Amino acid sequence: MMKLQKTLLLGGLLLSSTVFAGAWTEPLTIEDVSLSYNEGTFGRVQLRATFDESPSTSVCVATEKLAVYDPNDINAYSQTWLSMLLTAQAQNQKVQIYVSACKSNNIPVLNGVKIPIQ
Repeated sequence: MMKLQKTLLLGGLLLSSTVFAGAWTEPLTIEDVSLSYNEGTFGRVQLRATFDESPSTSVCVATEKLAVYDPNDINAYSQTWLSMLLTAQAQNQKVQIYVSACKSNNIPVLNGVKIPIQ
């Protein structure tokens, strides 16, 4: 009985890590970055980044060249990612974004930013 419980627990842990896993995009060039409050169609706060190409991943095949993070209020994530995106844009550096899901119309949900070494 104990072996079955361990097997089920291990299987559940492996499944849960893959079900909620996201994926990093390929390096992208930033075209525009905005942070707005009570504007747009997604959330009360909206961090929106547009790129030179669609930020598609295995998690979300994007139909537009943008990604959105839309928490209920401005938070440390939106401030940090905004800073990283603006810094990369100012320095003409490419970024990769972590996509965890799709919004309506296959718009990727931005849940991380990294600036790869070039």
